[in-house]
Amino acid sequence: MSRLRIGLVSKSPRRYKLLKELGFDVVVLSHEVTTEDVEVTTTDPCSLVIKNAMRKLRSASKIPKDIDYLLAIDTMVFIDDKALSKPSSKHGALTYLKFLNGKCHEVYSGVALRRVSDGVEVTGCEGTVVCFDVIDDEALRLYVETGEPMDKAGAYAIQDLGKLLVKEVHGDFYNVMGLPIVLLKRLFKELGLDFTKYTYEQCLKDK
Repeated sequence: MSRLRIGLVSKSPRRYKLLKELGFDVVVLSHEVTTEDVEVTTTDPCSLVIKNAMRKLRSASKIPKDIDYLLAIDTMVFIDDKALSKPSSKHGALTYLKFLNGKCHEVYSGVALRRVSDGVEVTGCEGTVVCFDVIDDEALRLYVETGEPMDKAGAYAIQDLGKLLVKEVHGDFYNVMGLPIVLLKRLFKELGLDFTKYTYEQCLKDK
């Protein structure tokens, strides 16, 4: 199978890098949905993140004609039925981190995937539990000063310096990074693509 091209409706460098590693050509597309500083109360996080992902998918602009799939993902942190998205200020980031400190929270990603050839769309949701260690307030302040929390759901990046905040993870680790691979495999299968087989075939071609 030739290399497939995904239109990624996201500016996340982590999602872009992971999809490239999985054997896809990736084109980054813009959208008009703002999720910074979103704080809402909900007892149904999956519905919220799927709705946000669909809004991103539908608002994608300048879509190239040679795209095979269009992919939008919305990842949010939830604790005590409250949703925490991306902070837009250092003060907001520190507030988020103090709220999460020493507690367990859930990370939910909503995914919207469209097969461009016929317009068929599928959606899904993945949840992961992350438990923070008890971190000194000054350490949290220093972490915020690094700038890393600013474009991250919940104000931390588990794959980078934010790993020092985390004590336990239960579920799909990559979901916390913003790319729920287990869910993506299922959604691609619904659209007729064996995700795992495809990735291994592309890796062999690159050798």
